[in-house]
Amino acid sequence: METFFSKIKLPNLPEDKKKDLNAEISEAEVKRAIRSLQGGKAPGPDGLTSEFYKIFMDLLSKSYLSMLNDSFGTSVLPTSLREGNIYLILKKSKPPENCGSYRPISSLNVDFLILNKSLTYSLSLL
Repeated sequence: METFFSKIKLPNLPEDKKKDLNAEISEAEVKRAIRSLQGGKAPGPDGLTSEFYKIFMDLLSKSYLSMLNDSFGTSVLPTSLREGNIYLILKKSKPPENCGSYRPISSLNVDFLILNKSLTYSLSLL
C-alpha cells in the first residue's frame, strides 16, 4: 500500500486551512445544521426527531456543542452518535422470499445528522 500512495501526488492543505479543519465547531454552525434538517423524517433509535431539535434548538445547542467538543478532545463519540438501525424494505413487485428483493435503509439519530451537517459545512469552506 505504501508503494501505491508514494506514486500518487496528493494535494496539500496550506497551514491556515489545516488550522481551520482542527478548529472547534461553533454554536452558529450547530444551529445552522439544525435549521437545515429536513422535517417529516422518521426518527433514529433514540426517537428524537428533527422537529424536536428545531423547537428546542436554543436550549440544546450549547450542551450539544459542549458534548461535541469534549468528544473531539477525547476522540470518543457518545453512543448516540454511533447508533443506527438498518431496515430492509421490500422493493415493489419483488418476491419477498428472495434476498435481492430488499433494499437496506439506515436510520440514524438526528444528533449524528447535526454533526454530519456541521462538519460538511466546515469542509465546504476549504
